[in-house]
Amino acid sequence: MDFSDFTVEKYTGFLKQISDNYKTIFFDEIDFEGASQFLLRHDVDYSLEHSLVLAQQEASLGLRSTFFVQVTCDFYNPFSSRSIAIVKKIIELGHAIGIHVDSHTMQLEERSDLEKQLNFDKELFFKYYGADVKVFSFHNPNEKLLAIEDYKINGLVNTYSKKIQEQFQYCSDSNGYWRFKSIGEVLVEEPKNIQFLSHPAWWCEKVLPPRQRIEAYLDAQKAVILKDYDETLEASGRTNYR
Repeated sequence: MDFSDFTVEKYTGFLKQISDNYKTIFFDEIDFEGASQFLLRHDVDYSLEHSLVLAQQEASLGLRSTFFVQVTCDFYNPFSSRSIAIVKKIIELGHAIGIHVDSHTMQLEERSDLEKQLNFDKELFFKYYGADVKVFSFHNPNEKLLAIEDYKINGLVNTYSKKIQEQFQYCSDSNGYWRFKSIGEVLVEEPKNIQFLSHPAWWCEKVLPPRQRIEAYLDAQKAVILKDYDETLEASGRTNYR
């Protein structure tokens, strides 16, 4: 398996290709009669910090993307002071925030369960981020939820809706490798419209297999937590036993 695509440098190259040939739009701006539309989407499963890195790169090229944040993520607290600051910075850069619904953790089995969860999450995102959320994506959805083909649910665009799937070619880096064709191959084909789903933690400074990319992220998180611990003790004048 070739993982050489998954570096920050390569990602920047893909962004330049997108910038030259497509207009990046938000999910609530789709023109189903239009062409050269690009949905740049990030499901944030591991790292908000790395999401900001990609958000800054995209903004520097005039690109707009949507970052889908999980309320129930095991790898970050979406409502910690650090996370809130990151999400607000991403919004300030001109990007949008979406809800990344974890149907398994929240035990969402029926449409009514999903509707209640979306309403709850939307209120949280407005309260903590000041974000008027207009779109959601699924994380580990079950077959019942995937079978819901509506373009909107509770006023929120469903990224897995039938209309979007029919009008946009889909490309994804799920699990740290290309799900179907690579984004490089898709861009060469120049399809009418594209939805590119990427997960920020997969894009590193050097070439690594997916599991080592997660290890690198965890090491970075460890360093952040230890730095905060050390600085707290120093500021309070307490002994830092090591």
